[in-house]
Amino acid sequence: MSSKPLFKYGILQNVFLTPRQYEELLTKLGRVKAEKYIDELSTYIPNRTKRPYKNHFAVILQWWLKDRRDDDGLEAAVDDKEPYVRPTTR
Repeated sequence: MSSKPLFKYGILQNVFLTPRQYEELLTKLGRVKAEKYIDELSTYIPNRTKRPYKNHFAVILQWWLKDRRDDDGLEAAVDDKEPYVRPTTR
């Protein structure tokens, strides 16, 4: 079984993503936000005292989704333990 190649990203070159993951971040977040979250994770990793993150792609998406919920005023749904359902557009 072949493993997918990981490339280094971020200010400190310590965020590891596959090319597909990187492209997906660019598509979902846009280049500016994607680079912002990658750089934030890059500078956060050395200061993390807990276990290291296993999946940098998932961490960035988690942070982005949390920020979107907060920006949309949906933090109450998170606090109430209600699932966040992304609105569908048709």
